[in-house]
Amino acid sequence: RLTDWKLDIPGHWSVAFIDQSTRNRVPTAIYLKDKVDYVVVHDSDSNHPYRYDRLWPHFKYRYDYPRAHPMTTVLSNFNDLEWLKN
Repeated sequence: RLTDWKLDIPGHWSVAFIDQSTRNRVPTAIYLKDKVDYVVVHDSDSNHPYRYDRLWPHFKYRYDYPRAHPMTTVLSNFNDLEWLKN
């Protein structure tokens, strides 16, 4: 469990999957936004109680995968996600 938000994660990651307790999802994703190529957030079809509306502006690219419920969203500040639409 990541509790120290000033923790320096070494290197650059490819993927981070966010599916943790409600109050930690948005802060974790924001923390990782420039450290990970793809941040994947679960349960993204529901703004409440996760408050994902506070998360979306932190990323350049967003793709919502609506074919499964609960929905999952892929976010990136490094890679355009148009290729996921095919």
